[in-house]
Amino acid sequence: MIKKKMKKPVIITLIVTLILSMTSIGVYANDESEPCETIESIEQEVENYLAEQRPEIEVGSESYIEYLFDLLTFEDDDILAESEYYEQIKIYASEYLSQLNNPDTTEESVANGETIIELTDEEKAKTIDSVIDEAKTEDAILEEISIIKDPIYSTQASYSDSKAVNYAKKYGNSYNSQYNKYSADCTNFVSQCVKAGGKSMTKPSTIPTGVKDTTKYWYSVRYLTGNNEMHYNWKESSSFIRVSDFYTYWKNKGITTASYSTKTKLQNGAAIGDVVQLKNGNGKWYHSIIITGGSKGNRTYSGHSNNCVNKQVSKISGAVSYRALKF
Repeated sequence: MIKKKMKKPVIITLIVTLILSMTSIGVYANDESEPCETIESIEQEVENYLAEQRPEIEVGSESYIEYLFDLLTFEDDDILAESEYYEQIKIYASEYLSQLNNPDTTEESVANGETIIELTDEEKAKTIDSVIDEAKTEDAILEEISIIKDPIYSTQASYSDSKAVNYAKKYGNSYNSQYNKYSADCTNFVSQCVKAGGKSMTKPSTIPTGVKDTTKYWYSVRYLTGNNEMHYNWKESSSFIRVSDFYTYWKNKGITTASYSTKTKLQNGAAIGDVVQLKNGNGKWYHSIIITGGSKGNRTYSGHSNNCVNKQVSKISGAVSYRALKF
């Protein structure tokens, strides 16, 4: 029996049908009708990876938070870097870290005596693309912020770089009991440094308990509470403990800010006493540090959430955008 050659149109039709069928079952989901990866699905990828490679790290634990900070700041996991989802994982990490210390987007639980911080279901339902869009929108809004003419603020004491740096070096590897302590403690720490440098807290006439979402005030107030057993608690503004709110508050106050697109430009432009914030390429601003030493072109920094004193800025490899507040 002589086999007939298949006509070209038939071959093309079969190929097209095969491609469409592969797309429909998710082999290559690039169709706009297909949902993007969600925060939840990417978090599951990270959890599966850690279960195999780093089983000692539990999602939501303090060690997990440190792991994500290191991943974004130093890109120190070569095995994970081979993942096809690596870029999405970094965006997820920036979203997770940027939402910490926010009771509206996170939930806390205790497992084996350790606090576990999870994103809410609503946060987990976000797509990676929506996180990218949010980051772009936040940056655009900050660019349009106008300076508030605040007569009370204008009478505040000037900023002492040396006092801020001395505080950073004293508590870079420890904690000051006068302030609250967070798993993601970076902005809380630099706020303390700025306060030690001479900037006064601003508070409402009636200070609410807990964390107040505000970029109008900047404060952290310790107070005693309890009945039979007294203990300390804190009243705080989100601007004192969250990366973006800290920046918004001080930009609104007219503090000079500078943006740097490379680490080299950062080291040449940032001065001792400046607070610097880091951003993942397509994600959120996730980390705050303070420049505490070195010389132009070769700076060192101190900070929390990966506690350190006078660590080389040159060791930062994961961040691709930087912004400085020059008090």
